[in-house]
Amino acid sequence: MAEVFPNIPTALTAAEARLLRRLARDRVVIEAGSLLGFSTITMARTARRVIAVDPHNGYPRHAPRPTLHAFRENVRRHGVDSRVHVVVDRFERAFPRYSADLAFLDLTGQRQLTEDGLRHALAIAPLVAVHDYERGGCHGCTEAVDYLVRSGGVRVVARADTLVVLARVNPPKNSWTPQNRDQAVSFQLEIVAWPGSATRLSAWRVYCPLGALAGNFVTTTGAAPWI
Repeated sequence: MAEVFPNIPTALTAAEARLLRRLARDRVVIEAGSLLGFSTITMARTARRVIAVDPHNGYPRHAPRPTLHAFRENVRRHGVDSRVHVVVDRFERAFPRYSADLAFLDLTGQRQLTEDGLRHALAIAPLVAVHDYERGGCHGCTEAVDYLVRSGGVRVVARADTLVVLARVNPPKNSWTPQNRDQAVSFQLEIVAWPGSATRLSAWRVYCPLGALAGNFVTTTGAAPWI
């Protein structure tokens, strides 16, 4: 039986749509960049719920017109409106109000916007699918994803054409995480036989609650010169 995708203008390929549909299955999904609804409908067919975030303030670029009416009509026509929660807003304001199992970003391909989207998405979802990766004219998106992967904050777990899926890398249990930052903690650092010197160097660093100064170093030879 042939696959049937929504007959709606989109830059998503069939392979990308299949991956999105599989990722969304039985999950709560939040997306930034709903546009006319192709991705929303594709995911809503298998998801528990899709939170569709878009300001709907103009498409196409050469003659922008509001897209909200067309989006709502497409969602209704394909019978998934009961599983779609429409949010007319920018993701920067909308995402912090929700939590999800999967986030999908389909933005402009610009680096700064992609970085902002990734930061907001990873704060509320363990999986993030990003469209336009290594797509012509979207170098900023590629740079933002590659930088984050190199930093160790995420790892690539799947890909289809220009859709890449990132999984949040959880820090080790004994790492300094936002959940324990508001507890005052101290430890002693000792460096023996510093290069070029036989002097024993001891230093204390004290972590204070959030909003306070994060501490300082005091050494046996005065303030540490690299602080």
